[in-house]
Amino acid sequence: MKKGKKNKKFNFFFLIMILISLFTSNICIGSIIKSSDSHISNSHNYRYNYNDVFLNNNILNVGGTGYNNYTTIQLAINNSEDGDIIFVWEDSSPYYENVLINKKISLIGENKFTTIIDGKGINDVISVDVDDVYISGFSIINSGTDWIDSGIKLNSDNNLINGNIIYDNNFGIYSYDLKNSCILNNIIRDNYDSGIHLPFSNNITISNNTITNNLKKGIFLYDSNVHCNIRNSITDNIIKFNKYGIYFWFSYRTDISSNNISNNENGISFNHNSEYNSINNNTITQNKWEGIFLNSSSYNQIINNEITYNKNGINLKYSSDCYILKNRIVGYNDIGLYLNYSSHAYINNNYFSSNNIYGLILNHSTKNYFENNYIIHNKKIGLYLINNSNDNTIQSNNFINKLTNSFFENTFRNKWSNNFWDNWNKQGFYIIHGKIYLLNDFITLNWINFDLKPSKYENK
Repeated sequence: MKKGKKNKKFNFFFLIMILISLFTSNICIGSIIKSSDSHISNSHNYRYNYNDVFLNNNILNVGGTGYNNYTTIQLAINNSEDGDIIFVWEDSSPYYENVLINKKISLIGENKFTTIIDGKGINDVISVDVDDVYISGFSIINSGTDWIDSGIKLNSDNNLINGNIIYDNNFGIYSYDLKNSCILNNIIRDNYDSGIHLPFSNNITISNNTITNNLKKGIFLYDSNVHCNIRNSITDNIIKFNKYGIYFWFSYRTDISSNNISNNENGISFNHNSEYNSINNNTITQNKWEGIFLNSSSYNQIINNEITYNKNGINLKYSSDCYILKNRIVGYNDIGLYLNYSSHAYINNNYFSSNNIYGLILNHSTKNYFENNYIIHNKKIGLYLINNSNDNTIQSNNFINKLTNSFFENTFRNKWSNNFWDNWNKQGFYIIHGKIYLLNDFITLNWINFDLKPSKYENK
């Protein structure tokens, strides 16, 4: 039996190797630790102490030979105690099992590429029914296809899912009412519904994962953090080739930062009163429709993102009181920013450059504030206001568009001030041309607005 030597020498050297792997993987919640503090404050700020990870822990082997060795993962779990480590060797892989974890254990595979747990196309591959569980080092595949069958289903809190490959399941990772957990360093791909599906979840960190080719959504948060003031965190992930990259429905207080989101149908979508979220420092590119879409979702912040090659860079629909700051919305989006029935947005210090049609368009959008933006070389119109987009303030922006810097149709009472216009002769006021339609468009009147105090120099 080729595992005999491995089992007998599974001691100090092996424990040191696991400790090194844990320390270098940025773990923020460790299910294999007994902490003296039972209150976890914030998943992405809280850190367990790993110095005592393996002290007084029993190690059970699966797929080896000799003492404390089991032929199936479930049998090892059944014979384990809270705090034990179950180590699964690759040589007996694949393991055709539907694993139920009902002990506070650490389940560790030898190699995530070759240590495979196959759910045989039925139910969940791994189901976790207790808090404080750690799962690492597996390929987790082939769940059932019923509504919530999953590669990993978390029916508990304070869990860490780290360093796995999760594919060919209905949901990759599913949990209802998950709290205080981390999903880190996984490859989550080719699942039939969502890669990560977390309704009613609070204080969650999703970081450093590659989430690709999931049929519906890469990450889906539904009714999450509604009544919790601790923020969720989605950071440093690669999210590509899903239908929706990140999709929120009535979900609050999540920081989405430093992700690469590309080649989805929609990059980031907020729907149905998803509020007080922050989208910061992401690269959002080559999504088929919207880079960022906010639908009936107010009080959100979109800051310092690179948004290129989408149909619409940012689309706000029926949303208000959003901050759009310091973004680069450049490079062949059809429309850089589309405000549709939206109000009280604060749009400051952005670059809207080289978009295929409009830099910005406002449709039925009122009382928005534009300041210190660069609106440069957009192919048709820099800023286009239509359909009662009234009472907006446009000041201290730079219009460098050569052809049509701005145009309006059926809009009134917009305030233009101190903008730099590249085609102004630097004398008197600057005229913004537009049209007014009367009697159901039977009468068309040419109309003008004025920037009474245009800037002679680019605004900095």
